[in-house]
Amino acid sequence: MEKDQATHSRLPPCKLAAVAGGGDGAHTGEAVDKSATSTTPESRQIIPLETRYQTSKEMLLAVLERQYSYGRWLLASLLTVHAGSLLAISQAGSVKEALYKSCGPLLIYGVAATLTAGGLAWVNYSVIANACAFAMKDLRDGREPTPTTLKKVLAGLTFWVTPFVASVSLGLFIAAAWRAMDVFAKALPSALPPT
Repeated sequence: MEKDQATHSRLPPCKLAAVAGGGDGAHTGEAVDKSATSTTPESRQIIPLETRYQTSKEMLLAVLERQYSYGRWLLASLLTVHAGSLLAISQAGSVKEALYKSCGPLLIYGVAATLTAGGLAWVNYSVIANACAFAMKDLRDGREPTPTTLKKVLAGLTFWVTPFVASVSLGLFIAAAWRAMDVFAKALPSALPPT
């Protein structure tokens, strides 16, 4: 009886009336109130819940893939601008020493910060992958998945610290560029031929 009620509660009102009252009244001779069996936009669900869940799951996976790709691109870009700037300093001719003294340490720290951010991102993905693997095992065994406190803390910490460290790396690059402009501003007047 309960199963029948659960099944009937999932049926749209027009189908429910047909099941409960024997159709549209033609078979039983009863008059069926059409206004009671009509569906309004509020009472019917256009997209089934399972379809909405699957779509949300696919969207989440697509967003996570893009987050991973953009994060990887960002770290590669930071590493490239820092290392490229160090290479440019080595080719700077007469201002090479002044540029290296002024900007070199900031760029080296920037490379270190970028590699640290990459390492933290790897730890974050590793902890989450481990937590997902254990969750799948728990679900397979019929238990509710419960990640350990250590996994929660590590995942949360690395999730928020990684962008901060990447921002520090970007800040170091901007500071190095600012110092390089000062070095060139001081060196430029002496490099120009006298007029």
